[in-house]
Amino acid sequence: MIYVKSERSGGELVESVITAEYEVTSAVFEDNERIFQPPYNLPSETFSQRIRLRPLKLLGKPIEFKPLVSQLSFIKNKKRWSYNIRGRAVVKVPDVDYLFIKSKIEKVA
Repeated sequence: MIYVKSERSGGELVESVITAEYEVTSAVFEDNERIFQPPYNLPSETFSQRIRLRPLKLLGKPIEFKPLVSQLSFIKNKKRWSYNIRGRAVVKVPDVDYLFIKSKIEKVA
């Protein structure tokens, strides 16, 4: 699943969403080519640990993430749920949570 974190845009909060489902098609590999702008607090970061992905479903209408939090087992602190995701490029999600999110994707795809 591709998760996009919330952010402020023009003074308005844009909520966290799931935008797509992908399949991992490679082992982890290293590549230091800069592919996007790093965050302000890590200006030299290249995020060199990479994987190859194959798109399975690209959602025309993203799924809001926050309403799913109460039913996701990998999120232990439901009030501070973003701590389970923030600052990580990849988060391993238990099968039960993956299938729950996948069921939501299938309803909008």
